[in-house]
Amino acid sequence: VNVVGGGALSVSVAGGWLQGGGLSAMTPTHGLGVDNVLAFDVVLADGSLVVADECSHPDLFWALRGGGGGTFGVVTKIHYRAHSNPTNSRYVACRVSFQSSDNTIRESMTDAWIDFMVDKSATGIDRRWGGYWNLLGSITFWFRGSMNDAETTLINDIKALKSSLSPDVKPSF
Repeated sequence: VNVVGGGALSVSVAGGWLQGGGLSAMTPTHGLGVDNVLAFDVVLADGSLVVADECSHPDLFWALRGGGGGTFGVVTKIHYRAHSNPTNSRYVACRVSFQSSDNTIRESMTDAWIDFMVDKSATGIDRRWGGYWNLLGSITFWFRGSMNDAETTLINDIKALKSSLSPDVKPSF
């Protein structure tokens, strides 16, 4: 079973991450965190406890799904939609790092990575991929499917990108 969640141990599932939208590595497959909330248990300013969902307190339910943590009440419980794993599916992790103290190498990799992602986005990245990347040298993706599908939909392209760059770029799968 999969539940959409944040990507760091310091991220709470009920606070600002979720109430700010809830971007996740599983967003391409299952939507944002807020798209997967069925109901919130909320303590309001007057001390009352209410359940906000599509039918009961729908305005509060809508507001909590993107209005920012703590703005409308204190969320004490969240009811999430759970997703089953397809048969014969697994997660394939792909991490690419490019630590280098040489700014020329870092700038070259950053430029190449942005060009690569723009080109891949234009042709469509398989929705089973999700993940995070930053400009400090860390790229982590997860793929929901077979290793063969992961290779043909993105990993082989990352390997081709690597072969065109400096040896300081180190992908691992």
